[in-house]
Amino acid sequence: MNTREYEVGRFKLQPFRQLSDSGRLVPVKPKALAILSVLAEADGALVTKDELMAAVWPNITVEDNAIQAHVASLRKILGQDGELLSTVHGHGYRLARTPASSKAGGRPDPSGAAPRAWRWPTARFVTIFLVVGAAVGSLWLIRNGTQARTEAAQIALLPFDLSSSAMSVFANDLQVKISTDLSSAGILVASRTAGSRFPGLTSKQKDTEFLLGGRITSDGQALSIQIQLSDAAEDAVIWSGTFQKEVSSRAALPPIVATAVADAMHFAVIGRTGKVRLNATSVAALVEARESMTTVRRPNPLLQMADYRKIIAVTPDFTWAHSGLAAADAFQLKSDPQNELLRDEARREANRALALDPANGEAYLALELVLPRFNWKNREAVLLKGIKADPGFAPGAYMEGRLRSAVGRNRDALFWFRRGHNMDPLHNNNSFTYAASLMSEGFSEESRKLLEQMDAQWPEHIATRNAHFWTSVISGSWNDTLAILTDSSKWPVGMNRKSAEVWRMAITMANANKKTAQLRATTTIRDAAAEGSLSRGEAMLLLSLLRDVDGAFEQAQYYVPSDPQWGPILFLAPTQPMRQDRRFMEIAVKLGFAAYWWSTDQWPDFCNAPELPYDCKAEVNRLAGTNPGLTPMTEVRRASIPY
Repeated sequence: MNTREYEVGRFKLQPFRQLSDSGRLVPVKPKALAILSVLAEADGALVTKDELMAAVWPNITVEDNAIQAHVASLRKILGQDGELLSTVHGHGYRLARTPASSKAGGRPDPSGAAPRAWRWPTARFVTIFLVVGAAVGSLWLIRNGTQARTEAAQIALLPFDLSSSAMSVFANDLQVKISTDLSSAGILVASRTAGSRFPGLTSKQKDTEFLLGGRITSDGQALSIQIQLSDAAEDAVIWSGTFQKEVSSRAALPPIVATAVADAMHFAVIGRTGKVRLNATSVAALVEARESMTTVRRPNPLLQMADYRKIIAVTPDFTWAHSGLAAADAFQLKSDPQNELLRDEARREANRALALDPANGEAYLALELVLPRFNWKNREAVLLKGIKADPGFAPGAYMEGRLRSAVGRNRDALFWFRRGHNMDPLHNNNSFTYAASLMSEGFSEESRKLLEQMDAQWPEHIATRNAHFWTSVISGSWNDTLAILTDSSKWPVGMNRKSAEVWRMAITMANANKKTAQLRATTTIRDAAAEGSLSRGEAMLLLSLLRDVDGAFEQAQYYVPSDPQWGPILFLAPTQPMRQDRRFMEIAVKLGFAAYWWSTDQWPDFCNAPELPYDCKAEVNRLAGTNPGLTPMTEVRRASIPY
């Protein structure tokens, strides 16, 4: 292996091993890293597409756009230095760079991350970056990523059956979009061939793991796409989906269908990766379990548990079934926090998953979730341990970002959200939290572009509605917020007709600056919170918006974050009046924030604001005098983590 280190703008590249920025490991999908390494080793010379294909996909035929997709992701990661990677149209690619060091191994990563070194395979093997989805209860979505050397798991895209030849152009565009999204996600796509039936495959199709076919029909008013993903060897259906739009809106269908197919394929491929391969029935169960957490169905931990147990019964050494069961148990604990049997099973299954694969990121996340909610320091320690075990694991980065955001450190959180997004951009709920973080930190244009992407890929998903609503609140774009409140199809999760009316009244009164009307509004907010039609967090935010700080602190006495991964209401722009009051630190003690800040010496962003009328550290020290451990409202239980 080449032991030289190269400079690529501000980045350092150790070919086929890692890319770093100022000593910090930069997550790059294995195929993209391989392309960048081949270009760097060319010493600035042109590398043709055929040469890249031979080096990165030896003995495998893939779509031409596989290179284009990975080059696009590299330019996004490199940012301003992306201009160093140039396309020579019709020929290939060239990377402008200068060698930085000839020392073997390069400099150590001061972050402590331990990237896995691997050698590029010379036989018919391929390193695939895999992601798996899991969003439960709090709209949190895990996508598991692992770098595993495995026989190529490919998919053959079969021509669609058409009810009319007039739809042939649309069908071709749809296949191109599906192929591009799959290639961008690191899934190898076999070249399309003639013949629309699964039997009678060409020799190229016989090498594939999965087949994707479907039918496109139209009655002149609506257009319907039926998709079916099948196991090529067992001739069994793994997944299917139906997508419909009015004919006039058919252009919106390709990104929606392609994203759903990419998700299903991620789940299917992980069942065929590593030392243990699932049969078709177990792959279908894995897809169903993951989909019950993500974009297709409402969260259903009980369904997930049943599916994972089916897989474990047939294939007990499949690590992702154990970690998936652990995560499902951990989420079910949100609605049943006193269920110690469930907590014990989650720990047991997570540790079983780690025994099978020490770099199983989902297992670490499950162990983090079963810790006491307000024990932020210990929870972060588990997350960072998981990130160190697998620095290319996108969910670990996202969860670390959510934790830092939850304790008021959004500037730090944004780094982790961006890191996770660079590894896994096709991810709805994480896109929501990333968009909110961008808006909170003043990157409004980047946030809006991300919202446009979500509109195209997941137009009807709750995460897209959440993203539009909360970014409007964070930015103070009240006209946009009011427009959302008037249309129930755009309401965020948890909103009802009564709470929407209270929100609309509070925003209107805040802008009207009429004391009598504002007083009526604050009374309505308190009543709505007391009867349960408005959450305590929402009531706290709206009262703070109306400058009723005493009322906001009254609601804070009842406030318990329903989701510690998202919903940092106390640190959003509308609740700034609360943070200006030293009583805020009493709430910080109650929710465990103060203990985290004090023990880590990592203080929230607002403590550095020059207009803050008190000193955060001094106030916490004062409160520690009466509560030496700064113990939060919920007793902190120490978890036994044997690693």
